[in-house]
Amino acid sequence: MLTTARRALLEISPMNYPIGNTRSRNVFQDFSCEIGGSYLSSTMKVLFLGSGDLRNVLQMATNKSSNKWEIHLNDFSPTVVARNIVILKIISAFDFNPEDKEDFAFLWDIWYNLEWPEITRKKFQQILKDLLNGLLPINVSIPKTSQFEMLKEVWSTWLLISSESGSKASLFMKKIDDERKVFVCQGWDNMYPGELAEEAKVTNTDFFSIAIDGIASQLERSVGIEGLKESVRQNIRDEAKRYYKRGTCRLESDVTVVCVNPTMLDPVTLCWENHHSLSPFGEDALEFCYAENANKFEVIDCSNLADHLGLANLILACTEKLSDHPEAVLFTETMNWANLSWSVKFYVEKALCCPLSMIPTMYGLRLISRVELGSPAIFDLRSPMAPPVSLCWQKPPPFRNIVMLPSPALGECLDRLANSCFNVKFPFCIMGVVPPGSRCGMVLYTPQTFNYVVNSMIQRLGGNHFLKDTKMELFPFFQLAKRTMDAWKNGQKILKLSASIPAVSSKKLASLNGTALLRVILMPKSAYRNRCDLFGPDVHYIDNFQLVMKKTVTGFEDISVSFLLIPDHDLEKTHLAFVMDIVNGADVFELESLESMQVEEWSLPYPFVPKNSQLEPPRSEEMHMKVDSCFESEDQYQLKINVAAKNVSGLQVSTNHRAPCESCHEVTLSLAQPDNIEPLSLSFLYPILVDDIHATLHRKDHYVNLVLKKALWEPWPCDCRPANSCVLDNVFDPERLKPWKEENFQTTLSSPSFHTLDIHLRSQYNFRHLENPSLLLDKSPLNIARDVVRALFFNPSPCVRIQRINASIPDWYLRVHHPALTTPNGSPALLVSAFDFRLAEKLTTDGKWNKKKYAENFSRVFPDYDPEKMMTIEIENVEQSQFLRFVLRLNSTKIVPSIWQKKNVTLGDDSPWMATLISPLYIDCPFHEVESCDAFTSTRSTARGMTNDNSCCNACQKVPQNLKRCSRCRTAVYCSVECQRQHWAQHKKASKMLRTPSRGSPVLGKSPRLYYPFGNTRGRNVLEDFNFHESDDNTGITKILFLGCGDLRKTFHALTSKHPQHIHLNDALPSILARNIMVLKIVSADDFNPDDTDDFSFIWDVWYNTDWSEITQKRFISVLNDLLNEKLPENVHIPDSNHLQKLKKVWSSWHATASQNRSESELLMKKIHKERIHFIVKGMDSMSEGELRERSKNPVHFVSSVIDWLADHVEKHFGVGNEASTERVVRGEAHSYFQTGNCRINQESGVCINPTLLDPTSLEWKVHYLSSPFDSYLPLTKEELDTSVKSNMMTQSCHKILKRLLLSYRSRIENVEVFFHLEDALEFCYAGSAERFDVIDCSNLADHVGLANIIVVCSRILANHPAALLFTESIVWTYLADTAEKYVERALCCPLSMIPTVYGFRLTNRIELGASTIDNMRRNIVRPLNFCWRNSPRFRNISLSSSPTLNRFLDKLADACFDTAFPREMFGSQPGDRCGSICYTPFTYNYVVNSMIQRVGGDRWYKDHRQLGIHHAFDLTKRTAEAWKDGEMIMKITAETQATEEQIEDLIEDLTEVPASRLVLVPCSMFEKSMKMMKANQKCDLSGPNIHFIDNFQFEIKRTPDGNSTIIVSFLLLPDHGLEKTHLAFMMDVVVGMTTFTFKPLKTMRIEKFVLPHPFLPEKSALLSTSEDGSPQMVVNSCVESENQYILQISIHHCDNEKISDLKVSTNQRKPCESAHQITLSLSQPNYIKPLLLSFPYPFLVDCIRASLHCAHRSISLVLYKAIQEPWPCEFENHLKWKVDDLQPWKKTEKELSDHLFHLSHQFNFYHIKNRSLMEDTALNAFRVNIATLYSNSTDFFCIQFKGSLKQNPDWYLRLHKPILTSPLNSPIVLLSAFHNQLTVKHTFQEKIDRHKAGKAFFGIFPDYKPEETPVETLEIEDKESLQLWRFILRLNSTKIEPSSWQKKHLPLGENSPCLSTFISPLYHDFVMLKKPVSERIPSIIRPSNDSNSCAACKQTTQNLKRCSRCRSISYCSVECQRQHWKQHKVFCTKK
Repeated sequence: MLTTARRALLEISPMNYPIGNTRSRNVFQDFSCEIGGSYLSSTMKVLFLGSGDLRNVLQMATNKSSNKWEIHLNDFSPTVVARNIVILKIISAFDFNPEDKEDFAFLWDIWYNLEWPEITRKKFQQILKDLLNGLLPINVSIPKTSQFEMLKEVWSTWLLISSESGSKASLFMKKIDDERKVFVCQGWDNMYPGELAEEAKVTNTDFFSIAIDGIASQLERSVGIEGLKESVRQNIRDEAKRYYKRGTCRLESDVTVVCVNPTMLDPVTLCWENHHSLSPFGEDALEFCYAENANKFEVIDCSNLADHLGLANLILACTEKLSDHPEAVLFTETMNWANLSWSVKFYVEKALCCPLSMIPTMYGLRLISRVELGSPAIFDLRSPMAPPVSLCWQKPPPFRNIVMLPSPALGECLDRLANSCFNVKFPFCIMGVVPPGSRCGMVLYTPQTFNYVVNSMIQRLGGNHFLKDTKMELFPFFQLAKRTMDAWKNGQKILKLSASIPAVSSKKLASLNGTALLRVILMPKSAYRNRCDLFGPDVHYIDNFQLVMKKTVTGFEDISVSFLLIPDHDLEKTHLAFVMDIVNGADVFELESLESMQVEEWSLPYPFVPKNSQLEPPRSEEMHMKVDSCFESEDQYQLKINVAAKNVSGLQVSTNHRAPCESCHEVTLSLAQPDNIEPLSLSFLYPILVDDIHATLHRKDHYVNLVLKKALWEPWPCDCRPANSCVLDNVFDPERLKPWKEENFQTTLSSPSFHTLDIHLRSQYNFRHLENPSLLLDKSPLNIARDVVRALFFNPSPCVRIQRINASIPDWYLRVHHPALTTPNGSPALLVSAFDFRLAEKLTTDGKWNKKKYAENFSRVFPDYDPEKMMTIEIENVEQSQFLRFVLRLNSTKIVPSIWQKKNVTLGDDSPWMATLISPLYIDCPFHEVESCDAFTSTRSTARGMTNDNSCCNACQKVPQNLKRCSRCRTAVYCSVECQRQHWAQHKKASKMLRTPSRGSPVLGKSPRLYYPFGNTRGRNVLEDFNFHESDDNTGITKILFLGCGDLRKTFHALTSKHPQHIHLNDALPSILARNIMVLKIVSADDFNPDDTDDFSFIWDVWYNTDWSEITQKRFISVLNDLLNEKLPENVHIPDSNHLQKLKKVWSSWHATASQNRSESELLMKKIHKERIHFIVKGMDSMSEGELRERSKNPVHFVSSVIDWLADHVEKHFGVGNEASTERVVRGEAHSYFQTGNCRINQESGVCINPTLLDPTSLEWKVHYLSSPFDSYLPLTKEELDTSVKSNMMTQSCHKILKRLLLSYRSRIENVEVFFHLEDALEFCYAGSAERFDVIDCSNLADHVGLANIIVVCSRILANHPAALLFTESIVWTYLADTAEKYVERALCCPLSMIPTVYGFRLTNRIELGASTIDNMRRNIVRPLNFCWRNSPRFRNISLSSSPTLNRFLDKLADACFDTAFPREMFGSQPGDRCGSICYTPFTYNYVVNSMIQRVGGDRWYKDHRQLGIHHAFDLTKRTAEAWKDGEMIMKITAETQATEEQIEDLIEDLTEVPASRLVLVPCSMFEKSMKMMKANQKCDLSGPNIHFIDNFQFEIKRTPDGNSTIIVSFLLLPDHGLEKTHLAFMMDVVVGMTTFTFKPLKTMRIEKFVLPHPFLPEKSALLSTSEDGSPQMVVNSCVESENQYILQISIHHCDNEKISDLKVSTNQRKPCESAHQITLSLSQPNYIKPLLLSFPYPFLVDCIRASLHCAHRSISLVLYKAIQEPWPCEFENHLKWKVDDLQPWKKTEKELSDHLFHLSHQFNFYHIKNRSLMEDTALNAFRVNIATLYSNSTDFFCIQFKGSLKQNPDWYLRLHKPILTSPLNSPIVLLSAFHNQLTVKHTFQEKIDRHKAGKAFFGIFPDYKPEETPVETLEIEDKESLQLWRFILRLNSTKIEPSSWQKKHLPLGENSPCLSTFISPLYHDFVMLKKPVSERIPSIIRPSNDSNSCAACKQTTQNLKRCSRCRSISYCSVECQRQHWKQHKVFCTKK
């Protein structure tokens, strides 16, 4: 009654299995009656546990053994046992003949058919009467009378049912048939939820027909016969459907049925259902095994009980019942193994909590099945489920004379087992953590399981030495149960307590969902009422108890619960008990208090009583050897053996191994001296390698050290028995095998043919990895062996050599005997004659094999041996070689040598030859997601493997062939779109935005407050600078991603390229993507013509106009109908079906709006026009801060003022600078649009509103008040402006641009595929997709989520080739900085020169030189900044060290990410808040750091950094992020609260435009106090030690039809956060400081395991691997990077006695570039040391390399200066250069934009020009002044020289080629021919150029130059920095142009030439109208006080105030005050 398995109510309505559901097997197939001289007795005992029907029993009859059988059948269901006895009674009758048609039909009816004819009923009644009279078959016995009586009750019920006749029988048959149909439908619907209803709706078919169609198809796929015709398969399906339809499968169709088969019904309820799993009938399998009887069985078959009891529970119980005969076998089976692991090996190891090599020690069994080699049979690809796995076990030899001590390996196994057995994480549905293996029975492990395992080990090992130092830390809830078990084991008195329970109805149990797992909980009476705390100090758990119940028609009666306790438990008066379901937390039974329970003494003995020690006592007390300790690990035994004797010597080791086996179980140690000491014989459970025994005698200390390696990859001794068919039936005789017949047609995974080698060899691998070869990264020995098998099958050559890479001799020579053969299990095999070359060398050396014999054998086997022609298969290492040897040797034990091999190959014990075979090593499940690690590696690896079960569909649990991943998170898999839709409600919680680093900024209303249906900036071609030749994509397809795509303008611009493209459009707003698909649908139509007026008017209406004409309305509805019917354009794809459904909702809303009748449409148009004007006015009033309203006191005038301002805004953006009349036309056009919302040419009246411009839910106007169609095309160029028309000039010009784009798209539509992704941009990028993009455009997302967040996430998905481009944009950058350079550095928290190291990108824009185009000053609006990024090279062989620069970066990033300056209204706004910096969170910091660790290849640079400034409130979230990164388990916690729609809308009014939220975990006790202070606008203290901030969370609003909403928030925490009982959570807006939502305490929140992987897991180190052979090498010890240099220390290893000299340095420089990314160091001595290649992300100056060799210290110092003012190497390879000869001269007109002086003035801030004292004195500003000088001077010749140097020796000579030219950017440029005089002097000295040639080059530029006569202007440069900037700009500009024809003719351009063809142009200021620097725009609340007499922090006035040493503008009284105030002061603190 007290078994190890947990009590479980398996299912309320479980499936009944009266007939088997798997093919039967012969358990004697591999059994030997005689082995090693040991004979079985005349009676062979066989036990079938959970026997099911009799098929396995009858299969035994095929065995030819002459032994007498004693078969024991055990089953828990009385119906199964009663049926089996009936069948045995029938077939045992003397007159029964299976060949007789009537006899067999009778048996078939009883066994399988639901309804019987009259003859079957009569015969059945007679059989039942005999059984009720006790007339059992002669050979059948039922030992227990009570069980016989139970069976008679079942037979009596059957007799009663079968005796019904006539109408009653007919009605009963109809009732059962109806119940069966309902049962079938429910079962099928449970497997495939919702599929029946959906298919029935589509096909108009009833549920039952659909269900039996599906079941019949499954059965047909399981037939397993290849090559069947479709007609045959259809016949099989029809036959199956007939059975499922009627429940019968007899041959005769015209039989009249009269009664139902009662053996298939519940004998109590007479219903079509299974017995309740806790029925008292029968005997539990574990109870049977632990019962007191002396029976031992030679064969035990356990069916699939392991899935229901747990594998550990099962084999532990069966060990007691298994005979000690060496051939006794135990069979277990699992059908659900794939739910625990993708591999059977990992399943076994996880289920038993120990590796394979430790199973003999832990459980006393060895696994005969070689699961480490994969599956022996191919996976049936047509089967929808993973096949059952049968495992065969035997007992190994016992330990002998061994004292096993504690070891880490044993300790780890016991810890894992304890974690499974002592489970406190319940209820599962609340904790969200279902224990792994719950479907495989592991959830049934209990404390008694652990207790039995440990004590069975003690019994087997003869002592508990292995436990002495092991301290198990158990939860206090299990201490009472553990004390009870220990007392029982020790023979002490224990008590059995029993409690009775009132009757329980079936409905009560039906309320328990799924599988109910029960636990008895003892709880204090005082705490029972609340029952909220199940983890209190006085709570006790009992998992092992007896539950007895009697089932009746109405429910259950006579229920009692019994359990064991020690007598002194002291709980009688204080505690009561109840039974809980630990799955869902429901109370099942409420028991009495302990004092009222029945108590009796427990008398049954403990099943694992310790036996006598297996140690042999020494015979002589004076002289003996004795094992002192034995430590076991996964791969070896380590022993220490004491020797009690003097003068010991001559240690000898012998074994009991028998060649050719190289392993054994026994080792004997003996000593030569003293000669009378007895040898010590040791025996081990796991065999050891004979050739790897290491024994050391320590004569002085009198002990022996013995190390024995386990034979992990060597056959066991029992495997190497002689291949005699009389002994083993599974040995292959090659002569009897048939040749393999290869089918010639093409096979696929969807229709596989198992008669093709290809499908068998592919079935060795995971098919998902075959589809994506980049995933085939697992170079495990098993996979290498599979590669060898594949190579041998596909290689026609008979001779093969296998050799390790770089090895001097081969490992094997193989003679492959073709053709392939067919093994008995249907797999192909190759017979092989193998020659072990290394073994031959060893045998020859030992004299066991002579060379002559060697040569003779070799020439016979390889008569045509030619080393050059022989195929060679290379393997990498020794491990792979050993594994391949293991496979060959193991297979040699499975075959009898062929006749040819017996004749030509010398086989024997000491022979290197082997007759073996090669066959595929099939993977267990080819569709499963392969785990990255073994089952027993580290905690990190284990946690990482805890992901979704990807072996089957996550919805229906089927295992089809074509599972597809969720395109969103890439972790869940589904078999169909329908399954994904059904599962979405559960799955979406795990796949949402918890991984995104951006701060939660929930939009709380029904929809976003602002809508951008068309762009607000001019579209650009993102492929304009893309170099298609540098792309490494062999497909020729360019992949482009638009994140936050907006409308299609950028997409159409990109499509002007001629290359095939895949465009991916992402946006979080459904309306945007719905509009885009609508536009593509329109323009893709065959009959659409952009040049047609009607067609173009239609597309312009849909895209831009507010109301439509009737013709537009009709065409729009027609297009919508196609989209709603999913008739998308052919080149448009929506990968996620859920996204399509959301888009269809939008289209449906549009359809309903557009389909309104005329009156409804007019009302809606009137409403929308009014809303639109109101929205524009309100937005402009807010933007102008009331200025416009003050100017216009009349509301009507105010509206006009707003529209006038907007029209003026558009006109100023117009851009071409035309006449005043044109500007008036443009302004009038814009005015008309903002007044009416339309910009059509023909003035048609509108009949319908444009629904695409409305919110699809509320039908409200939300379009941004500044948005207009013209912004998408402005500024216009002169070529684009259509001046031929007098009206609608701007509209028609925009028409012309759009038409050109549409025509380009239509011409290339066949080469373009467009994919739409509806989700958050960061979420999409972190979804884990393997897709990488050549170009990514991020729009202005950086302003919304922060530039660092965007850069980091895009680094994951940007392609790795050098041409890949990333575009980012910022519109509000001036809130952070006044220049683009400062914006980037502040947004990324690091200087420009550190960005390649920190973020892995280089910025192609030279923002340090200002802007490249002029600012439109008329608009007085900040122009957007567009940045282009490319991948930078990675470090190579570099160990990056910590540095002050990196630490400053980390500090700045930490300050931005761990932000405590909130609420902003109290602390003041921070710089960058409006630029996305407010969205930086702890995850941002974690991702940036870990992406850098991943890229750099190590965290050495980070380890020394300590974030001292991080507030303690972020400790918890920081630890959570680090644990996630380390692969540890973290929890997802979900909280909910209720809110009405009014509350949400009121809240929106109080919040800022885009609220930035923070989740605060606060103690419950201080919450109310904090809320009161916040409501009173007082600063509440949120800085206490118990406050925790969560900035990364998922926010969701679920609305209900009643107007209420559920607010759901989810966040991540460590499992051991310890806040369950004390803290609650509330959400607050960090800007306003307002509490938005309050949630209940953490203990009430839903908890589940978070399974998504960290996005930045460490990659392979960038360091050079250390030399294994000890050869000399150079290794980088440290690399310290600063803003301007790298400093490296390089050590020289393994050459202590060698001379080192002659350091040489080379680079990969390509002239004329003076910088490089790679440097190579080499030494002349020693001459064999390998050069060291180093690579850097930022280029260094080649001429400034400082390398020093320190011979004494054997090290190298290397200093590399960054090329900060030198073009990058890639810039010299620029393929897009301006052709100077094609540039037009600059034309000066009356317009100011054509005045080059106007352009020159835009180099400076206008307010600084007015006040020169404000202008910064920088080298860049000095250069700008010099540019103005060059432009304004009439002289064509200039000298540039350093101030104070000789005039005869200037740095540069410049020739200006007038006139001024117009650049492609519309800026004025001056072409220059530059002569670098200082470089000439240097190169002449270095003899790189000839002085004469240099002079000739000079006069080629200056032909008329005479020093005294030629007028030459001189520009004197103040400092070297400015001079270096001159050089940089001249060289940089030279890379952008092609020299003019004159320059090509007269300038000697080249690598070493001092001449340059270059230019100068204005270096524009980024925003000339910026009035105030950032520090001056900070609110006054944090601006420094001018009062220097008081402390800026505490405001106290003291005498000893000290100024800030950096800015000298603020004072403090102490260091503490300065530190405290630094958060506020650092913003404007600038060095003076």
